Amino acid sequence: MGRIKGAGFVYLKPGTTAWYWRVQVGGKRIARKLNAKNKDEAEKEAQKLAHIASVKSEEEVAVFAARSRKVIKDAEPGIELDKALKLFEKSPKRREAGKQRKAQYQSIYTYLTAFLAVSCPAISTLNEVTQGIVEEFAVKLKKEKGARSYNVYIGSLKTIFTTLLPDDKNPFDNIKKQAENPISSNDMTTEQINAVFAAADGEMALSLMHRPEMAVLFRLGAYTGLRLEDCCILKWTAVNLSQKIITWVPSKTKNSSGKPVHIPIHPALEKQLKTATAWKDESGYILPGVAERYSRNPSGIRQDAQKVIHWSLWKDKKEGIYPPKPDGKYGFHSFRHSFVSRCANAGVPMPVVQAIVGHSSSLVTRIYTHLADSTVRQIINALS
Repeated sequence: MGRIKGAGFVYLKPGTTAWYWRVQVGGKRIARKLNAKNKDEAEKEAQKLAHIASVKSEEEVAVFAARSRKVIKDAEPGIELDKALKLFEKSPKRREAGKQRKAQYQSIYTYLTAFLAVSCPAISTLNEVTQGIVEEFAVKLKKEKGARSYNVYIGSLKTIFTTLLPDDKNPFDNIKKQAENPISSNDMTTEQINAVFAAADGEMALSLMHRPEMAVLFRLGAYTGLRLEDCCILKWTAVNLSQKIITWVPSKTKNSSGKPVHIPIHPALEKQLKTATAWKDESGYILPGVAERYSRNPSGIRQDAQKVIHWSLWKDKKEGIYPPKPDGKYGFHSFRHSFVSRCANAGVPMPVVQAIVGHSSSLVTRIYTHLADSTVRQIINALS
């Protein structure tokens, strides 16, 4: 019998040639057969497993106990954590994804492996990630991410595990999505929109990554009605400054109708786009810094946009005093609502606005119906 310093001991099972390693893990005694022919080889193999002795998580204890009982079969090859993402990207079972989505998978999977490295350091394969571990991960995720980001993370990881593991092995299957707060339907007035522009341009004292690009981002939202994602990843190939028009297939309908929208370029936006040519690079993005960050951390862009909007609309601005946490009344999506409302109030026909923001958008119908109801009410009230 040979003792491994701080990590159990190795022994030869009586009446056999099999060497085993025994260790106390989380209050439970676990024995594991080693691939060794003699004591020296057994001790070397045991040293490789010494980190298991530091395991404290009940879930990890369960994993190693299961291994020792052959519940996790040796015949079932494990997918190493550091190789899983590459296997996922090459899998024919995976749905085709664009560059932005691939980067998002990378960022989300890295977030998971970072969690595993701290919480479950003994785990080395995807197959060892149990539902209990995933539940602990989900608790941490809820604390650090909003409902929308939480759902994206869980959905993406579920896709990765479903693609790589057998149908009955996905630990994310029973993790429920969170209820998302409905997107703000509050329009912003022209004065409020201008206040947001001023804050992004430098009036706001709070720090802001890629501030010059973010200033253009807000103009794109206000003058095109595009969603945040599309504004972040818009490319120069979509912009025709000579004809003053933007032609773009929105991300939301890219895999369904695939129809492009054609948006006239407002003079104020044209000025901002000309400013943006100063940082034009080989990526082709109008906002290269914002696009790169959005691919890794979309919630970071969304939160910064929310921060600027909330600060600009805060009525009690005082130097050195920051506003309370945003209440969600206004957000980047408010630009889209305001765009449609301003078009409606200016008398732009509904089919024209639908062609700009997308025919499938229920937002246009809702706003125009509300406008029509108001008009009818005014007429009725005017009757003598």
